[in-house]
Amino acid sequence: MVLWPAVVGEQIAAATEAERVRDGVLYVIARSHTWAFELTFHRDQILKGLNARLGRNTIKEIRFRPGIIRTPGAPPAPPEPVPNPEELAAIALDAAELSSVEEEAARSADPEMQAVVRKLLTNECKRAKWRRAQGYRECAGCGALYADGGAVCPACRSEGR
Repeated sequence: MVLWPAVVGEQIAAATEAERVRDGVLYVIARSHTWAFELTFHRDQILKGLNARLGRNTIKEIRFRPGIIRTPGAPPAPPEPVPNPEELAAIALDAAELSSVEEEAARSADPEMQAVVRKLLTNECKRAKWRRAQGYRECAGCGALYADGGAVCPACRSEGR
């Protein structure tokens, strides 16, 4: 989509690719899970910007997914570092983190769902601790963990937060 870089800005456009539009849904590839997740929080603003440029409500929804960006001439983005299973297993959560995970899991009445939520949140807390140990820091604008320089993450910088 030709309008994509003009609407989202240079940094987001470099980390994403507008793949296709089908039945009013714009499908966007992001270079990592983190980018795809972060951009879901900005979906409404991006949608408004696209439709304002198009002059009508052509795009009804935007769906982000991680994948390989095929921008001609651009160097491939380095893969986002992830902990291996042994590193993840070695990370201990403190009492406050465990309590928070348990509170969330307890919101579901179904014991099987509680176990799923508990496992997902525990692993996500461990991944966040691992990222911080790798030099990632929390964005002052949105709270997302990011690795590059600056006081805020690339998405917040592009929005002028």
